[in-house]
Amino acid sequence: MRRAARGTRSCAPGAVALALTLALAAGCSGGGAGGFADAGPLGAAGDSAGAASEVLALAREAAGDTERVVISFATGDGRRAPSVSAVRGELRRDLGVVRIALPPEVVATRATEDRIGGRLAGPVFVVHSLDGPWFVDVHLAAPARARLVARGGGAVAVELVRGGGPLPPPAALGPNAVLLAPRAGPAGGPLEVAGYARTFEANVNVRLLAGGALVADTFTTAADYLSTWGEFRAALPAPPAGRCSVFAGEPEMEGDGWRGAGVAIEGR
Repeated sequence: MRRAARGTRSCAPGAVALALTLALAAGCSGGGAGGFADAGPLGAAGDSAGAASEVLALAREAAGDTERVVISFATGDGRRAPSVSAVRGELRRDLGVVRIALPPEVVATRATEDRIGGRLAGPVFVVHSLDGPWFVDVHLAAPARARLVARGGGAVAVELVRGGGPLPPPAALGPNAVLLAPRAGPAGGPLEVAGYARTFEANVNVRLLAGGALVADTFTTAADYLSTWGEFRAALPAPPAGRCSVFAGEPEMEGDGWRGAGVAIEGR
C-alpha cells in the first residue's frame, strides 16, 4: 500500500477548526444527519441513481419522543426496491406540512394516503404535482421540528420531534379534496385556492359563498385523480366583508349536495 505523502498526514489546527465549524453549521441548518430543522430545506436522502419507480407503502413508527413516517419504494414489478434516487424534504411551516419531493422516475404509487395521524404527524398524502413530479405531504398535528433520513433498502423517513414555531390553522380535509389555501381566519383578495383532490375526471369546482349565497364559482383541473391525489390551483375574487366560506370539490351525483372540503374565512 502506498503511504500518503508526508506533507498530507496532518492538518493545521486552523484548518481542523474551520472544518469542524462548517460541519456543525451544515448540521444545524437543515435536516439529515446533522439535526432537526425548524423550517426550510431538510436536505436529501437516497442514492445517486436508484431502482425505485413507485411508492410502495406509508408506515408510522414511534420511538420515545420521536415520530416517523416511513416511505418505502418499489420497482415496476411491485417488489421492494433495493434503492431510491435522492428525495428532498422541506418543512413548510407556513402550510403546516413536511413536503417530500420524489425523484422524477417515481411515477406510480400503491399507497395514496394515511389518515390515522399521531401526536406530531397527522394525515399523509401522496400527490401528483401540476409541475409533473410527485410529492408526499406529511401534515403536522402539532408544532414540530423535522429531518429526513435514509432507511436503506429503498426507504426514507421523516422524523419529527416537538418544537419550532406555531402552525397555521389545519388544512381543510374532505373525502376527495384537501384545501391548503386559504386557511381559516381573515382573508383578502384575490383569493388563492390551492390543494389536492380526487374528483371525477380531475374536475375541481371552487366556490365562494357569503351568508349562504354564491358569490363566485369557477373550476380547474387537478393533476391526477385515478392513480393518486392531484394538485390544483385556482383564483377567486376578494371576499366581501364578513363571514364567508370557500369550498373545493364536486357536486354530489344525486341531489344538491356537495362533496369536498370547505373552510370558513373572514372577508376584510
